[in-house]
Amino acid sequence: MFALVLLKNGKEEEALRYLKTMEEWFKDRYPQDKLLAQEAGYFLAQIYSLRGEITTAVDYFEVFYEHNGGSQEFALYDPSFENIREDKRFQNIVKKSREEMTRVRARIDQIGNRK
Repeated sequence: MFALVLLKNGKEEEALRYLKTMEEWFKDRYPQDKLLAQEAGYFLAQIYSLRGEITTAVDYFEVFYEHNGGSQEFALYDPSFENIREDKRFQNIVKKSREEMTRVRARIDQIGNRK
């Protein structure tokens, strides 16, 4: 998170040092640590998106999605993802997320109607 703050405050060189450290840490622990995959995947996607590195940003967002499940709807409103919103892979991830949530809601409604 600190790298995100640095980047937003124009301290790109320092932010990149933290980013590289975070990325190395991530690669050493992924995929064994699911929580790390969720949190670091989202964070790294934010940073790369803000830097305009679309492919890498979406790659990390995909890691986040694969290990998070559920709705990614909030990502549509995260200003950090402004640069990747038009990317087809990003849109497909959000679409899959919405479809999953629709199925979950339908199942919950179905269970609720049994009572």
